Amino acid sequence: MREKACGTVDGQTVAASYGCHALRPSEATAFDDPLAPTVFERVLEALGAQPVPWQMRLECCGHFLRDRNDAMAEALGLTKLRNAAGAGAGTLVTVCTYCQTQFETYHDAPELPRAETVASFALRALGDRD
Repeated sequence: MREKACGTVDGQTVAASYGCHALRPSEATAFDDPLAPTVFERVLEALGAQPVPWQMRLECCGHFLRDRNDAMAEALGLTKLRNAAGAGAGTLVTVCTYCQTQFETYHDAPELPRAETVASFALRALGDRD
């Protein structure tokens, strides 16, 4: 991947967000350690980005609470974004479309990292090299 990357994300600080579904149940997913995963950080590094260590990378974003308890859903989403920002991330990259939808709610907040899916991040990194 590194050889194919066009340099658009080189050195960009990113927080990899696994969320609560990507690795669970581990018997079904069986592609990384559910308690200490590294797969997404390795992909981000291969694309040229700089993953940052942060505490909430395995935590739920709160999307499942939307329309049931909006205040709690917002608190969980904002807490996760603020934690990523505190770790130095300029972008939060997630594999979960629910997380992406949750984080996009705050896309106008300049103090929070921008959120995007691993797929869109990879496409940007591997984009047009002309």
